[in-house]
Amino acid sequence: MWPALTIGQAHYGAACDLLRAGNLLSFYVSILLRFGALIHPTRLGGRMKFHLKFVIPLTLLALLALLSATPSEAASPARASSRTITKAIVLNGWKSVPDYNLCIQAQLVTTMKARVSTSGSGQSTLSVLGRPRFTQPTFEVYLREDCSSLSPLKRQHRANTVRVRLNAYGYKCSYNPTYTVGYPWQVSVSVTPDCGRKNAAYLMDSQKKARRANVFGIMSDVKGLKWDQQRKTRVHPTMDQNLSLCSAVASRVVLRDTEGAVRDKSVVDISMSDVCITHTF
Repeated sequence: MWPALTIGQAHYGAACDLLRAGNLLSFYVSILLRFGALIHPTRLGGRMKFHLKFVIPLTLLALLALLSATPSEAASPARASSRTITKAIVLNGWKSVPDYNLCIQAQLVTTMKARVSTSGSGQSTLSVLGRPRFTQPTFEVYLREDCSSLSPLKRQHRANTVRVRLNAYGYKCSYNPTYTVGYPWQVSVSVTPDCGRKNAAYLMDSQKKARRANVFGIMSDVKGLKWDQQRKTRVHPTMDQNLSLCSAVASRVVLRDTEGAVRDKSVVDISMSDVCITHTF
């Protein structure tokens, strides 16, 4: 009694299978082939009014099959992606040296970089921040009149030898990184001002006949510094989250008078702010 509806029910399951496979073109062709015979004049005997009663049920069956294909089944898998993020870094630290009646200012200028990798989708998204490094670092030490004004030291000082050193080591004293370095960077267990003896990467330079100089340092032709650290999280991408990689930084300056009447030495450890790079998503 209901030829169109009967044929539609018989082939509904096949249409759903085509949709779940993501083959929309095959689905539409199947609909035309399976139900096209119902509008053929020989089948309808010219009774177009009778046939129109079954066009609507067939259309509803097609729409129902289309909606039954769930988004997770039809969606294509997410692709992994990665990119490099950068941050300009300027760190300063200073400390008074009463024995030499001056102030020491240490400054690090560099660019910090890290790699962000993302894979998965939805609540299965995995984000990883890793491969931290410093590029083109410049480390300089300035002798100042005092630490309040940081005015340049214009007078001759007593130190005829000045040795400067920059240390990079584990953030918050809880991590001992493995460093990858190139000359003039070096790696050793070093004394830090806040963490005791720690594995550190360092730059060092020494200058003699330094009485008339007030700037000492290692310039930006220095090779970069890399270390093994990463942070990862699995989270839905619509949530506000941060991933950060950090390094502690400190400097040591040794002032030595080897020719004057006093002939003393001052060792000055200067804590500098931690340097961090952050990815927000």
